[in-house]
Amino acid sequence: MPSLRCSVTAATTILAALACAPSAALGQTVATAGPATAPPAQSPAPKLIPTSQWSVRLEPQVWYVAPAGDLTMPGSASGTPPVQLEMLDAEEPEASAAGQVTIRIPQNQENRWGTDDFWKSGWFFSVGGASFSGDTTGTAPAGGFTIGSIAVAGSAAVSTSFEWSTFHAMAGKWITGSDFGTGGDVHIDLYAVAGLRVHTQDITISSGGGSTTASESFGAALVGVRLDVKFPCGFAADVNVNANYWPGDASCTGVEISPTFTWRPTANLGVQLGYRLLIANCESGEEGDADYYKFDGSLAGIYAGVEIRF
Repeated sequence: MPSLRCSVTAATTILAALACAPSAALGQTVATAGPATAPPAQSPAPKLIPTSQWSVRLEPQVWYVAPAGDLTMPGSASGTPPVQLEMLDAEEPEASAAGQVTIRIPQNQENRWGTDDFWKSGWFFSVGGASFSGDTTGTAPAGGFTIGSIAVAGSAAVSTSFEWSTFHAMAGKWITGSDFGTGGDVHIDLYAVAGLRVHTQDITISSGGGSTTASESFGAALVGVRLDVKFPCGFAADVNVNANYWPGDASCTGVEISPTFTWRPTANLGVQLGYRLLIANCESGEEGDADYYKFDGSLAGIYAGVEIRF
């Protein structure tokens, strides 16, 4: 019986040791591992490329625009002062059609300023224009005036038909941009722009059975900048500023300033509201000649439209 008793005691000791071993090992493991520590949070690096990768944009608009300026018509005698459109009651605003189409090659991450591949991406090509057409009838000032080949008597009725269309074709190159570490919620991109602008102006003024008319076209080289800004919640803004100039017999100098605000409920559709100021000094012929024409004026007004991107 003593041997049986020793065997039972030995077995009990072995089982107790085995039962305690996992707990001891687990405790050692936990003690060794210690408390877990999270890695420090880091702000995202600023992104220097546009975050929107659309390729085609359509922008039909309605421009509520009014003309202004000084006008000299062919047939004016040398020294005849220009006539303001205000004297013709021809400054009434009209709802006019406007818009543009833009094709874009998005900027690639690696094609930044200073790299060999800078010129391979980040381009856009845009064509568009606007057309104003107004027909007004007003009363000449009490002192009257002379314009072109007609002399308008004081307080006489004056009818004016004024059409001004402008078209542009331009190319833009992405220069720089950043999201300032916001993760893309805010983004600014700057483009350099160059191209061509064309103006066509058709004017007829009638009073007392006489009339004077002119139909002129002008082209000019265009350079400028475009700033695109993206905000959170689908809001965006862009500002176009460009100047155009062409010397010679049919010369033209001008400036366009156009800020636009956009809300995009979806990535492909936006609603636009903006303001456009288009200034042009267009001149044809030599001052004092019978065919001399000059219009130093502007088109200005608010516009609204939609933006379709894909």
